[in-house]
Amino acid sequence: MSEERSETASPPRPFFDYVTSIDPALSTFGWKIVGLAHLAVIVPILGAFLPRDAPTKWPYVIGAGAVAFGFAVANVISFIRMIRSGGYRSPTPLWSLVEVVGATILTAVLSYAIGGDTGIYRPLVFVPLLLIAMIGDRWMIVITWLTATVSVAAAAVASGVIDQGVAAFVLSYGVVWGIAAIMVHLLALSALHSDRQVFGLAEVAGIAAKANSLAEGTERLLPAVSEWARAARAGAYRAFLEDGVWSDLEWLARWPADTTVQAPTVAELADAHAQRGVAFTPRGALLVAESDDGEALAIVLEDLEQPAYDRLMTQFNLQRMVLQVGVLVNRSRYIARLEDLGRTDGLTGLPNRRALKDRLEQAHVAARRRGEHLSVVMIDLDHFKEFNDSFGHLAGDDLLRGYATRLRSRLRSTDFVARYGGEEFLVVLPDTDGDGATRVIAELRDGFRKADDLCGVTFSAGLAVWDGIESSDDLIGRADSALYVAKAAGRDRSVSHDTENHTHA
Repeated sequence: MSEERSETASPPRPFFDYVTSIDPALSTFGWKIVGLAHLAVIVPILGAFLPRDAPTKWPYVIGAGAVAFGFAVANVISFIRMIRSGGYRSPTPLWSLVEVVGATILTAVLSYAIGGDTGIYRPLVFVPLLLIAMIGDRWMIVITWLTATVSVAAAAVASGVIDQGVAAFVLSYGVVWGIAAIMVHLLALSALHSDRQVFGLAEVAGIAAKANSLAEGTERLLPAVSEWARAARAGAYRAFLEDGVWSDLEWLARWPADTTVQAPTVAELADAHAQRGVAFTPRGALLVAESDDGEALAIVLEDLEQPAYDRLMTQFNLQRMVLQVGVLVNRSRYIARLEDLGRTDGLTGLPNRRALKDRLEQAHVAARRRGEHLSVVMIDLDHFKEFNDSFGHLAGDDLLRGYATRLRSRLRSTDFVARYGGEEFLVVLPDTDGDGATRVIAELRDGFRKADDLCGVTFSAGLAVWDGIESSDDLIGRADSALYVAKAAGRDRSVSHDTENHTHA
């Protein structure tokens, strides 16, 4: 079973972008860093009023201060807009890059105008680089790093610090601060990634704890898992593992709804089962969470945005997600078992009257829609009370279980049998007319007479064929009335309510 891949392409990401989506938490963090980064410009300006050997080049200081004031005003406006939006309206990545590059150049100008040949303020040129390393993507970092490296070298040359060793100067400053920026970027990514992992796992855990069925939980869980794993597409399938063999793969959901996802292969399911529920595939990754009784939920994640060098950490995080998905699978199976118990007769294992009502309504609707016959047969064991009195209730229970087992095994897969109450059973025969139902009863009677474990106990039956109008309750009522006629006529026979012709075996 597989689905063709959708032709719908994901929207391309902007060339310059933040490392994660903007939210109130990130906005608050980012503006704290921006505030600290302003010190890179403010400190050199304050240094102009401190005593030192080198003269101050005031035109540069005044010009840089004016531009810095303009950036500060723009930042204040952006900050107010962010507050009013609740933390979601922050500056665009391109504007942030322009501001950081401008701050870098301004700091280099101030370093030249104030620091002289001492270069005391030169390291401040790289402070904006550290800022962009925390919040920007790789291209924003590269451009800021190049700007800082060129600016600090230009300031050093203009100050007369170096005249021939420019290449070595650029190499030393560039490499040291480039490594520092990469380290800061990796630390920021790690912090953001850890937060996203925790929040994603918590969200999935909440979904798993509230879902009442596997289908319901999967519909809500798939978008959360996809966003958490940064997958372009995801699909969910129900599978079963029995004696080490995977079977009955059934599609459950996909995300986004207008896309398609290729179903996992048996080999991929077996691989994930052997590796704590996670296997990497040519398309992405496969998560398999299993229940105690062999049912499993397989989640296919396609086009993961995960670097190849970080696969070990990715696998570890996916395994943590499998544990949360497993909660959903086991919870849904537990609820299903409880519902089955509420719809199953505890003695015979047959469906009870509650399940019978639902199934008969379904057969009723199907017969009306298709214009088919629908027959029901009410079966009652003859002289069951006398049997109980003679052999005891345990023997009576065994007799009921024997009848239930043989009824279930001798009927078609489309037929339905339930324990109606006491020693009564009701059989639903879809697409069966009166003659067909009479033949079924005759075959059952012949088979039961040859069964040693039924101790020769016979049964009486009442048959009714749906008239195309009556309700399910009325149909059962007519079969019950026919049963009473059969019992009054001497038992061990069947009566059709429609014809009232007695058939004695």
